Amino acid sequence: MKLYAKVMSDRAMKSQGGNKYINIDLYVGDAKNPVPAGSIYFRIEENEYVVSYNDIELHRQEIKAKRQKGEINGDILTLPNGEKMRFM
Repeated sequence: MKLYAKVMSDRAMKSQGGNKYINIDLYVGDAKNPVPAGSIYFRIEENEYVVSYNDIELHRQEIKAKRQKGEINGDILTLPNGEKMRFM
């Protein structure tokens, strides 16, 4: 089994900047017969961010620092806190 992702933002496609939320719909199966497996939702509220799965709040954390961009080197994203993420 292989995993695939499709990422799209209407605002980004129109060069309008970011959103205050991201909704990720998860499916299993193949492209011809996708079966819904859930939804992950990230949103910004005042001075905190919230992560939910299928409308159940999983995590809420205060935003303490000024937002900064990470640096991308090849397929590795280095976040401002030094954490590294690999994209494949």
